[in-house]
Amino acid sequence: MSAMPVIWADKMGIPGVVLAATTFLPLVINIGEQYELRGLRSAHYTGSWLLDSDEDTRKIYEDITLEEAVKGLTEDKEPPPILIDPDIQPRDIVFTGTISEVNEFFKENRWSDGGAIIPPTIERVEEFLKYTDLPEDELIGIMPVGYHRLTPWYVAVNAVMAGCRPEYMPVLIAIAQGHMKDSFNPANIGSTGTYVPYCIINGPIYRQLNIEAEQGNISAEPNFAIARWWALLIRNVGDYRTNINYMGTFGYPLPFIFAEDELNNPWGPLHVTRAGLDKNDNAVTIAGAWSYLRQSFPGGTNADEILGMIAYDAVTSGPLLSPLDQDWHTPKTILMTAPVARVIANNGYTLQEMKEFLAANAKMSVEEAAIRATGTGDGPSWETALEMAKDAASDTGTTFRPDATVGNLSPDNFEIIVCGDPSRNKQTTLSGVFAYSQLETTQIQLPANWDNLMADLGYAPLSDFSL
Repeated sequence: MSAMPVIWADKMGIPGVVLAATTFLPLVINIGEQYELRGLRSAHYTGSWLLDSDEDTRKIYEDITLEEAVKGLTEDKEPPPILIDPDIQPRDIVFTGTISEVNEFFKENRWSDGGAIIPPTIERVEEFLKYTDLPEDELIGIMPVGYHRLTPWYVAVNAVMAGCRPEYMPVLIAIAQGHMKDSFNPANIGSTGTYVPYCIINGPIYRQLNIEAEQGNISAEPNFAIARWWALLIRNVGDYRTNINYMGTFGYPLPFIFAEDELNNPWGPLHVTRAGLDKNDNAVTIAGAWSYLRQSFPGGTNADEILGMIAYDAVTSGPLLSPLDQDWHTPKTILMTAPVARVIANNGYTLQEMKEFLAANAKMSVEEAAIRATGTGDGPSWETALEMAKDAASDTGTTFRPDATVGNLSPDNFEIIVCGDPSRNKQTTLSGVFAYSQLETTQIQLPANWDNLMADLGYAPLSDFSL
């Protein structure tokens, strides 16, 4: 599907029709609306291009697609109705009613995720704004794909809806700022491949706010509330809507929110080793993943054997083609529990030495790489994939498998995070989406009166949580 040529032709008075798969028809309308062209004409293909035979493809085009294309070029199309005034201002009251009525109104306008929301009254939103020194209308960025203004006001509105606490606001602002950076690639969140944002929180702030770093981290109440806020922000300011332009083939889980277990990290926290911040600075690091929670269970006290297992997990996670294309540099984040990290550190590995070992050993055999790539998307064939794998292979294998010569991990395109249950021997790899999403660290800015605000809520001073 390519809508842009039709959009530009339409603006010049030349009629056109966008050809799209059935489930992409709402996306056609959505893209047209972004360019002030409501009711963009389309014709759909009812099959699956990459799986249909030539004969079936021709029949579908002749019987269905061509007829719709002719109709689209010759008949007027009624544009879809507008449910709400698009010119509403941030402080406008758009609805008054009971909790149930408000929730139904928000669902009708697709402003909620289907679950109950807390109505974002002006008073509730203003309570969140007390926890940032930014003006409520300061521009954080123009958020794809709806290209609406992202401001602290809208951060707070969605935080109220998600059930966040007001004191989470500095963390939310930092995530929103990171979301807007080009290296995070916010315009590709709606990918059919289920591109899921995740955030790692560092610094004393996560301990003060009880954001979980250990057992059950992404499911803990603060983590879950922040994740729901992020998903609502993507929906309401990013203008992503399921079955319209949020196109995950199997849908999307909530973003993943977790803190790094700094108290049990033998190599130093991420915001220090990656971004050069002080250990008692507060920061968020965000990226996007195609995979989560395929766990391995390292055992024993031999660090090389444990790292060999982690290396294999890293190279086999994520996009099937990635080991064959040395230019993709798919970013990865390796999560390990504190006991696993402790064994590796006790064997004398520094963080850099561990990353170099993993990069050198994160490889698979030529045949395995070719099998993973064969038929992926619109190719390649087995013969082509095998040649690609041979071209990508290095001269030498890994420490553990002499035949494992294909991989594209380098010490510069992955990070290692210590988190999760501190009593368990677990590890997993978050694999990015080709080169779409690099880890992006943003420092959290606290308001000048943070300690007073937190004291009023009964929190201990931030300094009590410093390393």
